[in-house]
Amino acid sequence: GLTEYCTSLLHHPDPAVQELPKRMLTQALALLQELRSSSLTRRAAGLPMLILGIVSGEETPASGPLLKQAVQALLTLGNTPLLADWDQTMDLPQVSAIHVLQRLVRSSCLGPALLPFTTPAFCLALRSLGSPCWAMRNAAIQLFSSFTARILGPTL
Repeated sequence: GLTEYCTSLLHHPDPAVQELPKRMLTQALALLQELRSSSLTRRAAGLPMLILGIVSGEETPASGPLLKQAVQALLTLGNTPLLADWDQTMDLPQVSAIHVLQRLVRSSCLGPALLPFTTPAFCLALRSLGSPCWAMRNAAIQLFSSFTARILGPTL
């Protein structure tokens, strides 16, 4: 539904309407950075699917600006060091960014489009495995396993 909606917006003759998916993506990425509630949400509370739906709306995600904008922002956020006083009971933006990346990697429609980002995202997963934060390590192992499935196939 959301993907088809974004596709139709991107093909609309009015340039202002064509910009709506970019604005939606920018707002979703901003929400991701501000995600710091007192109750822990599971895997970024639906934001991975929202971002996937938006970037999948591009006709050719590999050459489209939305996927590039999303992945670069997610990598930047994911690589941001944890604050010295991070709280395990809070939703950490870095963890949420890794969950979104993991969902993008698992998506069958984005596989080839993500190739240029494989190395930095894989390095983020490996680095995050050494985090003192359990949620960060958990997200990293999920991202790592998504890469493993993408590279080796779902069954061995």
